Amino acid sequence: MNTQRKTEFSYAFRQTIPVMLGYLFLGIAFGLMLQEAGYNFLWALLISTVVYAGSMQFMLVTFLTGGVSLLSAAVMTLFINGRHLFYGLTFVERFNRF
Repeated sequence: MNTQRKTEFSYAFRQTIPVMLGYLFLGIAFGLMLQEAGYNFLWALLISTVVYAGSMQFMLVTFLTGGVSLLSAAVMTLFINGRHLFYGLTFVERFNRF
């Protein structure tokens, strides 16, 4: 690896530390919550890999323990992830030229 690439990687890594720490503590909280609900840590790994919205992960624990139907969970997931559509609207002007 050349010196410029090492410098860029080092800079990028330092910039991502605050976000990484946030995800680390949220992941620990999710794992503890899932374990408290009686599920194995492997479920936490699977859910973290498959579920896109972090807030949906926490809702999913409640759904799993409460016996919510698959249809209700799917609709709730649609509404929770629907916020990304509105987030994306703010970038329409920026990416309009593409």
